[in-house]
Amino acid sequence: MAVITLDKDGKLAKTTEKTAIRPGPRPICQATKLLDADPIVRRMAEQDLLIMGLSARDYMTEQRARATPALREAIDRLWRQMVKNGW
Repeated sequence: MAVITLDKDGKLAKTTEKTAIRPGPRPICQATKLLDADPIVRRMAEQDLLIMGLSARDYMTEQRARATPALREAIDRLWRQMVKNGW
């Protein structure tokens, strides 16, 4: 958020900026790991995406657009789970 303060003559007197970055997982390559040969890697990727919920939608949509049919199916399955969970 940015705030601009003007003086009595309407000229710029001060500007302030406030950022609110929240800690938590960020999408890196989780969608691409949904079909990993290692079941632990698959589970961790799925868990991270489920935790991110709706905030991962753009990332998942982007990954789905370039995915193989099998990966698209895995992304769709996970998205249905997110919707079911109320994300």
